[in-house]
Amino acid sequence: MGVKSKGKKSITINAILNMFNTALTMSFALITYPYVSRVLQVENLGKVNYSASIVSYFALIAALGFSTYAIREGGKLRNDSNGFKILANEIFTLNFITVLIAYILLAIVTLLVPKFHPYIILLAIQSVTMISAWIGVNWVNVVFEDYLFITIRSITVQVLSLVAMFLFVKKTEDYYIYASITIFAHFFVSIINFFYVQRYSKIRLIRRINALKHIKPVLVFFSNTLAVSVYLNSDTTMIGWILGNYDVGLYSVSVKIYSTIRNLIAAVYNVTVSRMSLYSGEEDLKNFKLLLNRIINTVILISLPMTTGLVILSRRLIVLLSGESYILATRSLQILALAFLFAVLGGVLAYCVDIPLRKEKKVLYATVISAVENICLNVILIPRYGINGTAFTTFLAEVTVFCVLLVGLRKSFKLFDFRDIATNMGKCLISILPFFPLYYFVNSIRLNNIFVIMIYFVLATSIYFIVQLLLKNKTLKDFTRSILQKKII
Repeated sequence: MGVKSKGKKSITINAILNMFNTALTMSFALITYPYVSRVLQVENLGKVNYSASIVSYFALIAALGFSTYAIREGGKLRNDSNGFKILANEIFTLNFITVLIAYILLAIVTLLVPKFHPYIILLAIQSVTMISAWIGVNWVNVVFEDYLFITIRSITVQVLSLVAMFLFVKKTEDYYIYASITIFAHFFVSIINFFYVQRYSKIRLIRRINALKHIKPVLVFFSNTLAVSVYLNSDTTMIGWILGNYDVGLYSVSVKIYSTIRNLIAAVYNVTVSRMSLYSGEEDLKNFKLLLNRIINTVILISLPMTTGLVILSRRLIVLLSGESYILATRSLQILALAFLFAVLGGVLAYCVDIPLRKEKKVLYATVISAVENICLNVILIPRYGINGTAFTTFLAEVTVFCVLLVGLRKSFKLFDFRDIATNMGKCLISILPFFPLYYFVNSIRLNNIFVIMIYFVLATSIYFIVQLLLKNKTLKDFTRSILQKKII
């Protein structure tokens, strides 16, 4: 990833900062989640995650696709201060209206559905995320590629949450406190961010809005986000409805591990949306293609060993993070791990190709198809196979999204260097072959669980990159040269 862009911030630095930010979240999770899962136990942890899945649907209504739309459109206007100010204030005001609508709908549904009554306090606490997302205007930071402040902000949230978690979550009954801690830490930092972004543009509520200009594309993004959420969050909701809180607690551990690692890789390509939109707007096909293929190859380089390692270490990771009582979640995590590569490659096609090229409707079609598929299969598989059936439907959904998006881009295949991608993937597949015998060797050593994981990780990672170097993998070679020479994209 070494495309130079005069006057623009380094995508390499932004990607590293974004990955570092996500890695920090993973690190804090490794510290807090084992503690919380053991203190709260499966039942109460299931309550928190179930209520969070309910709020997530209303949070979608509150967000309504404004963030992705603002990043794409704002990226084109960031050098036009007046144009960006108008866009930003209109989006901020429209988003305020959708937040109010979401709160009203949440209140009505909560009162009308008796099954939700025991969760009223949790739903009220977790609904604060909708206000935080609105007031935080994170999309402004992304438009101006200010990932340094995003990272600082994230560290602040994590530290506040960590300290509060150990100070106040002491008993099984403290699940309300647990639910509140991260929510209000985010709210506090979101207020700080609101004042911080005033340096880029004066963000405020306004009376006059050209709503029609924004509604159509925003609704497309919203529909896409809704469909994605359905096949991600409907799993937890349907497990809670059909099986109960205990199974939600088990499955939440699998999803937590899977989602965290997936988000780490997503950090690589998420930072490129604004830049890819700029290349698309300028019809700079050369830089668009060069950056796209380097992103794809980098994602494959990192994702394949992660997928393999996750399958192999799933049981030990679950025991490490949550204890023996969650061990029944092992198989579901292994199934989700198989979905990992398809999920991140589908993300690249969606966010690095379709959205910059204004083909977000194709993303919508792919996600709607997979969402319908996911719900229908969940109805059939959850009663019979439990959380393993749910994990399998998620795997199929990720495969479906990837395949539909790829077929939809058949007229744009000139953007892909398939030979280079296939060569890179072949070398990556060869490099992960030693992972399996290596685990049997490390597993035979009688050591503490965490030491087995650490030793295996260090050895597997070392072997993987040594084999890649021996195979002269161009992607790794370019990335290493870029780091050593401190090149800017």
